[in-house]
Amino acid sequence: EEVEAAEAIDVHAHCFPPEFGPGLARFGIDGLLTAAYADEDLACSADLVAQYLSVADDTAASFRALPQREQAEAVWRELFVRRSPLSDACTGVLTTLDVLGLQDALANRDLPAIRQWYEGQDGAMFFDKAMRLSRLKYIITSFSPFFSPAQLAASLRPPNPL
Repeated sequence: EEVEAAEAIDVHAHCFPPEFGPGLARFGIDGLLTAAYADEDLACSADLVAQYLSVADDTAASFRALPQREQAEAVWRELFVRRSPLSDACTGVLTTLDVLGLQDALANRDLPAIRQWYEGQDGAMFFDKAMRLSRLKYIITSFSPFFSPAQLAASLRPPNPL
């Protein structure tokens, strides 16, 4: 019971609270499916994009050129529909969607229904819900503010009020 009730602190490289604005604070199934930890060399990472590239007839450059929505559809189709989603990264997506109450959409492998659910969510409220469901007290974002101009700009301006 105590473990179940315990709150944690997450040190994570790419989780940004809503105050950072829509350029960095993203949520939704497309972002979840296409988050890449090594954008410079997608094939060297254990994320879903790297897994997709390892089995698809697609190159990193052609994949990267697609709009995010199409990238997400390709990842979903290849890793969740055509194959059994058994990797840690796939399991993380399935667990997330299950905890959010999307069991019917998962059972049907219905990406449009999952997108529709996310589109009905408010970003700030969703962030709070995700924090509560994962029992996180707070997140320490360990990114380098010099990695991209968007991160640097977000780091230098005062946060948006909640």
